[in-house]
Amino acid sequence: MNNTNDKTDFQGILGRILGFLRQKASVNPLINVAVLTVLITVYIEIWNQKGFGDLMAFLENRTQWFGINVLIILVTLMPGLILKRQIFYYTLVSMLWIIGGTVNGVILTQRITPFTINDFDVVQTGLGVLPNYFSSAELVAMGGGLLAAALILVLVFFKAPKTGQRKRMRRVLIMVLCLGMMFSGIQSMMESRNLSNVFHSLGDAYKKYGFSYCFASTWLNRGVEMPPDYDQDRMAEILASLDGTQNEEETAPGDIPNVVYVQLESFMDPQYIRWLECSEDPVPNWNRLKESGSSGFLTVPVVGAGTSNTEMEILTGMKVQFFGPGEYPFETIMKKTTVESTAYTLKDMGLATHALHNHRGVFYGRNEIYANLGFDDFTSLEYMLDVTTTPKNWARDEVLTDEIMTALTSTEERDYVYTVSVQGHGKYPEEKIYEDPAVRVLAAEGAVTADGAVTQERVNQFEYYIQQLHEMDQFIGDLTDALEKYDEPVVAVFYGDHLPNLGIEAGELTNGDLFQTEYVIWANYDIEHEDKDIAAYQLSAEVFDRLGIHDGTVFRFHQTQKEQSGYLSDLKALQYDMLYGEQYIYGNEGAPLPTDMKMGIRDIIVTGVYEKDGQWYVEGDNFTTYSEVTVDGELLATEYISKNLLLVDGVTSLPDASQIQISQVEKYREVLSVSPETLPGL
Repeated sequence: MNNTNDKTDFQGILGRILGFLRQKASVNPLINVAVLTVLITVYIEIWNQKGFGDLMAFLENRTQWFGINVLIILVTLMPGLILKRQIFYYTLVSMLWIIGGTVNGVILTQRITPFTINDFDVVQTGLGVLPNYFSSAELVAMGGGLLAAALILVLVFFKAPKTGQRKRMRRVLIMVLCLGMMFSGIQSMMESRNLSNVFHSLGDAYKKYGFSYCFASTWLNRGVEMPPDYDQDRMAEILASLDGTQNEEETAPGDIPNVVYVQLESFMDPQYIRWLECSEDPVPNWNRLKESGSSGFLTVPVVGAGTSNTEMEILTGMKVQFFGPGEYPFETIMKKTTVESTAYTLKDMGLATHALHNHRGVFYGRNEIYANLGFDDFTSLEYMLDVTTTPKNWARDEVLTDEIMTALTSTEERDYVYTVSVQGHGKYPEEKIYEDPAVRVLAAEGAVTADGAVTQERVNQFEYYIQQLHEMDQFIGDLTDALEKYDEPVVAVFYGDHLPNLGIEAGELTNGDLFQTEYVIWANYDIEHEDKDIAAYQLSAEVFDRLGIHDGTVFRFHQTQKEQSGYLSDLKALQYDMLYGEQYIYGNEGAPLPTDMKMGIRDIIVTGVYEKDGQWYVEGDNFTTYSEVTVDGELLATEYISKNLLLVDGVTSLPDASQIQISQVEKYREVLSVSPETLPGL
């Protein structure tokens, strides 16, 4: 093959295309930009509306919304009218919109939440789990597509002809006119309530208003908006109102029981899916707990994804909907601000505070954020022993039983253990994984649902998911059995963070709500039982009230004000003041200080070094598969043998045990901690 001729042919074709574009642009550039804008918008909305049929319905029934999306893209393209590198600019901006629309479409095939600007905040988290969602071939194709786009941009930059600067003032006026049309159109539709920048459901908003408008909204609206009447007097009034009616029974700090929270990844009871039948109850332990404890539906802020936002509501009592649409506060404000939380409240009452998560410590930045939420230590996957994984390579939750019990026995005082599980995480494979599953799905292919007929691929997805549910339920049973035998009082709170991303429609659920999971409050001693449906941001206040705890500004606020007319507006004012405002609510004491959080609850220690058959070994305790021997700040190639033994590759000698440290290094080479103490500059 003649590579030179191929290159010449490609350049010739590209030259003819660019020449054609230049000729057309010189005839009537404004019309060409308008046509390009409409084509881009149509392409994006085919992905966003999930098909040509829904696109046509969008065009027919929501023409005004389509027009707003066209204007937004048009405004971003208009500067090309006054630039010399006009064709390059149009190519660049068009590619950005096309890539954004394509990414949104691909994301919607894997989760319910669409693509937002906030996804760039969790890009490290997202890249880390891509292999769980896409095959190697799909990942290579994505990389190839991005590489091809970059190559085209480079070629267009150097090869595309420059345009003239005729009628520049006229074109500037046209740009200003288009910008005015966009803003006036948005303002008019907002005033008529045909448009909003407050999204109760991101998925519904994207389908209703269009990708371009919603994506721009997630960029422009971040944080909690300042209330119009925000000042010191308003906050003083809210603070004074917290002395209202409440449960008068107070619990002395020394009488507070141990408190265990378990956030269960994508957990739900399959009985709520109308068409689904199983060979047996997949979650018998869960249903047993519901009978013996307090339970109800829990309204969470997300569906199919967004674990950290449910976590934020549970830990702080704050309502995520008051933040920007699609925002993850863990990835924005919580990385730089402390705030009252369940951990700070219980720490003030004498409890030691522990966080557990059987996944990467850096996921959602928890290795940084938990210190701002009052935790003494955080045990992530990198510090856990004897971890087994699912066929999709998520850690099984069975490991959490020993980790929770270790936390409870690690201190002399009572303990608060906040646990986030991961086993139920998607993606759920369409191919059959288990030939003989513990619980079989009996629904036949072709069963009718709200979304049409059930395919065999969907049956396979549910069967895989239910196997994970069943194993998670076994973990619940093992944990409650262990807590039942524990010689101190324990209150355990279990809840699902969101429904699984299985394409479930509201009409398929007997409760009809995609944003409802369930919770259970259980204890190993007699405790008041009361079933009720609540929101995730109210759950901890409810738990504290049952325990006679009335500390923590936001939790006390929920306990005293949830029946008042200004409840939500005052809650929003509290959130703004604590996170973005003057922090009047804290008075002279100020916001809580970050904790000196330790990574891993067990001490990782080195006890000895020896050489055998030309290989060097390090002895110690509590090593894991993420442990790496460290000498003078250098990470050495390390092979895990057991929790007491590591093999060091490629060295001819090692110093004595006193000069060796152990680094816990996560999957993508970030050092989480160094034992026994952090080395400078590592």
